[in-house]
Amino acid sequence: MAPLPVPALGATEPVAGWEDWQRSVWWKWRSDRSGPVLIQTSDPTQDLALAVFQQFEGLPYYAAFNEDEEPFFLFNPALRFFAESRETYWIAVLSSSSESGTFKLKLSRIDQVPPNDNYQNASSLGPELPAESAGSNINATVEAYEPFHADEFNGHSVWWQWTAPAATNVIVSTAGSSFDTLLGVYTGTARRVFESMTPEGG
Repeated sequence: MAPLPVPALGATEPVAGWEDWQRSVWWKWRSDRSGPVLIQTSDPTQDLALAVFQQFEGLPYYAAFNEDEEPFFLFNPALRFFAESRETYWIAVLSSSSESGTFKLKLSRIDQVPPNDNYQNASSLGPELPAESAGSNINATVEAYEPFHADEFNGHSVWWQWTAPAATNVIVSTAGSSFDTLLGVYTGTARRVFESMTPEGG
């Protein structure tokens, strides 16, 4: 069991500006190979959030986040992200300023993810319209510096690509999904899309 300390966040911590989360404990982990990773908490005695940071020019920088979104119930937030080989990640477990207690933390590999889990492996659509595809984001992960789709923290993203055969207006819809979805549409290479979220690009 890991305790959450009473002291508040330090002013220089990368999560210091996050209003709802004012206490933190940290772990550092170096990935021995590339692949999807699952971080889990269990048996919490307070509401928790999880955050992962990757080093950028010598400083930790946000990579992924998830939280307990039900303040009146104690759930176990879990976070899935794609770890790169030989990269070091900082893992923070956060709580509010009014809560402290204990929890368990587990880090494990994910065996199976959707084939279009990462931007570079996006599934193809069309090009003729209408274009349809069935999909699942079960066990899907986020990548470091992935954009905030619809200005929300990321959770389980999957990707498609479509090349317009001509200039036209397009509607993208996930109507009929079994959960509330977020949609983002981007143009350009992975470098252009993802660099917008780095300290230099943002």
